Amino acid sequence: MLTEPRAAELLGALSSLIRTGRVVSQRSHGTSASGTQFGVLKLVSEQAIRLGDIATALMVAPSVASRAVSALETEGLVQRHPDPADARACLIGLTDLGRQRLRERHSFSLTQLREVLADWDDDEAALAVALFRRLEGGVGEFVSRLAGQPVVGRPDDPGGTDAALTPTSTAGLPQMEHQPA
Repeated sequence: MLTEPRAAELLGALSSLIRTGRVVSQRSHGTSASGTQFGVLKLVSEQAIRLGDIATALMVAPSVASRAVSALETEGLVQRHPDPADARACLIGLTDLGRQRLRERHSFSLTQLREVLADWDDDEAALAVALFRRLEGGVGEFVSRLAGQPVVGRPDDPGGTDAALTPTSTAGLPQMEHQPA
């Protein structure tokens, strides 16, 4: 069981990481697009989906998703199409320009991340990925329970949050020693 002091330490580290990520995002790549907008672009990169599904997958209010889609549509990065299954609804899809921008952003972000983590090896990165996915799964389940909604998986994780890393599935990953702050 996670102790309160360790939970507080983890919360502080996560808050700091989130703030740092926002600063880097705002100062990098000369873009003003929000995290929600990039989330939308990633979601619709594989297939066109409904606005409500975007909001659910990103765990944001429908109005937030709607504003993000409208801004992306104004920039020509996404496009609305009639939903063949329901004439009252529309699907949001990526335009060619949106696909290009998403590829550029992904390439830029990978280059920057490899530079920042130049002293990491693949095993350390695999451990970080596993722990982040486990954390995301736990937080996603908690948020879904609060909202009374089913757990939504990540678009890049076909197993969804049910496939989140369990303590027994960390076998083979390097064990990191805790370094007190």
